Amino acid sequence: SGSETADIKTRVSSFTRKAAYHFGWDWGPRFVTSGIWRPITLKAWNKARIKNIYTSTLKLNDKNAELQTHIEVEVVEEGLYLIVLDGKKHIEKLAKGINSVNYPFQIENPKLWWCNGYGEANLYNQKVELTQDDQVLDSKEINYGVRTIELVNEPDSMGTSFYFKLNGKPVFMQGANYIPQDMFLPRVKDAQYENLIEDVKQANMNMLRVWGGGIYENDLFYDLCDKNGILVWQDFMFAGSLYPDDTEFKENVKQEVIQNIKRLRGHPSIALWCGNNEIEVAWNNWGWQNQYGYSPEDSIKIWDNYKSIFHQLIPEQIAIYDSLRDYTPTSPLSNWGTAENFDRGSMHYWGVWHGREPFENFENNVGRFMVEYGFQSFPEMSTLKQVMSDSSLNLNSSAMKNRQKSYIGNGLISDHIKQYYNEPETFEEFVLLSQQTQAKGLQMAIEAHKTKQPHCMGTLFWQLNDCWPGPSWSVIDYYGKHKLAYDMVKKEYSFQSQD
Repeated sequence: SGSETADIKTRVSSFTRKAAYHFGWDWGPRFVTSGIWRPITLKAWNKARIKNIYTSTLKLNDKNAELQTHIEVEVVEEGLYLIVLDGKKHIEKLAKGINSVNYPFQIENPKLWWCNGYGEANLYNQKVELTQDDQVLDSKEINYGVRTIELVNEPDSMGTSFYFKLNGKPVFMQGANYIPQDMFLPRVKDAQYENLIEDVKQANMNMLRVWGGGIYENDLFYDLCDKNGILVWQDFMFAGSLYPDDTEFKENVKQEVIQNIKRLRGHPSIALWCGNNEIEVAWNNWGWQNQYGYSPEDSIKIWDNYKSIFHQLIPEQIAIYDSLRDYTPTSPLSNWGTAENFDRGSMHYWGVWHGREPFENFENNVGRFMVEYGFQSFPEMSTLKQVMSDSSLNLNSSAMKNRQKSYIGNGLISDHIKQYYNEPETFEEFVLLSQQTQAKGLQMAIEAHKTKQPHCMGTLFWQLNDCWPGPSWSVIDYYGKHKLAYDMVKKEYSFQSQD
């Protein structure tokens, strides 16, 4: 984990429900922003309004789909209301407060929603109106997909599996980890979302992980994933830290979880809820107890609090509000430092990079589902020139050092360049070779993961994109320019061998 920079003596990120990456990470600066960062609207309504609507697939076979539409209506005046769903009228007696109504229905010979490379991402449109005395009080329109998805995480002949079935079919997931697109989030335009998801689709990816140190993305992001057949591994926004145990904090977390489940559960692209990023593996393997001076009694209390959030509070809300989707409490479930862990669960493999291992080690270190791995490179010269003067375009300038947030970054890049290529004579050559080296590393990793099917059934490299211009693990830089690794990933993620 690269959370909160080392020179910060007092950690504060755990106490605020704010994007963790704003406090500094090993690919981005520390900019702790505050203020209104998403649009605010003021809506007036009378008598009743539609609070939430979503449609889920209950059962599916070759010829028929059983579905259910769930509608929440908030009422201030008790009485009879007419709900018109896709032209069908339903008279409901609704009480003051929140009312939940369910409408089951069937579709014969449905057009299924498939992820990229496996079929079309077919969507159905649905309209609902809430009326009383021939007056339309509220209306909503949504898209939904007919599909089932499940995480198969159970003992098998190779250990414990970790793979997804989409519409009953095992799917090899291939994609990347997504981070927020800017340090200052209001600057991100709709066109940037559209271009990025199009890049994801064109690179033959079928899954993105929305990483837990960022944000719950806006509706447009998930709409684009729905339309383009990109499944989403959705972390809740907890990463690399321990969190408070007071009642007020947990109630705040509970409301956060409920609100985001309700907002996102209608998207066919959402494949999995994940509790957090790297907290469990850190607690069990990274020596936090000694680093922070926790006594055995402290450790028991801290671990109990951890379980109360990620093994109790969050899965309880999923069971209530989105029971058809699977949940995993943390990523990874396994630690790359011990050999037996490669036979079970999800894996973040950082032997290459943090372990300073050569790319060849990718081949023999393949877990059941590779959620993180990767290698840094520099963005192209034109990107660097947009934020630096010509005199700063060298590894030793203070401006360039400020852009590199990994304390081992430039040295490791240099070492791997020398191992696989000639030593660069100029900074411009160094930048180019850094991209060639990154591409080579990802190629070797992805080939290892894909050839080890069905032992390994997923590969999500770190990372897709950037939040500012500088060296990082991304294959698409801050300005949307492709690094050489993007084209390599596109080639390695070809669907030719998937059928």
